[in-house]
Amino acid sequence: MVKVRRIDASLLPPIRQAVLWPSVAIESQLQQFDSAETTIHYGAFLPEANKPIGCLTLTKEDYKKDLPSNTAETIRGQNQVHKFAVLQEYQGKGIGSVLFRHVLEHLQQLEAKPILLHLDARVEQKGWYERFGLQVLDGEVFSKKGPTGNGPPVEYIRLGIVLH
Repeated sequence: MVKVRRIDASLLPPIRQAVLWPSVAIESQLQQFDSAETTIHYGAFLPEANKPIGCLTLTKEDYKKDLPSNTAETIRGQNQVHKFAVLQEYQGKGIGSVLFRHVLEHLQQLEAKPILLHLDARVEQKGWYERFGLQVLDGEVFSKKGPTGNGPPVEYIRLGIVLH
């Protein structure tokens, strides 16, 4: 059984490098938001393991584009998922689902609702997020080149869900 718990940012770089941005040096894997007071890092652990096999970062961060008019006035909080990764050898075993559900449950327990949870998803992962109810926030496909801006381009799309 996978356990999810909060972790320190120092545990993130090896997973991020192995899964998300292998061409970016390990010392460049952390971002400015990783040290923000309101940022929460989660790790997925196998029983009796002391190193995470997956990670996800949650920030209090507003969606930077216009929200649909039917939701914009009702949103009381906004959170963004960053750098969600599970080590390759553990992918396809439900670990990412456990980790993501944990975050959804955490946000559901907050008092200030409704909350918009949004993220920039790799295009090839769009269907995975849709299983959790996330929808495309805008249809623009855009590229990112890693945390330093020097990695190979990867295509992304913006997804989100309003939690009540």
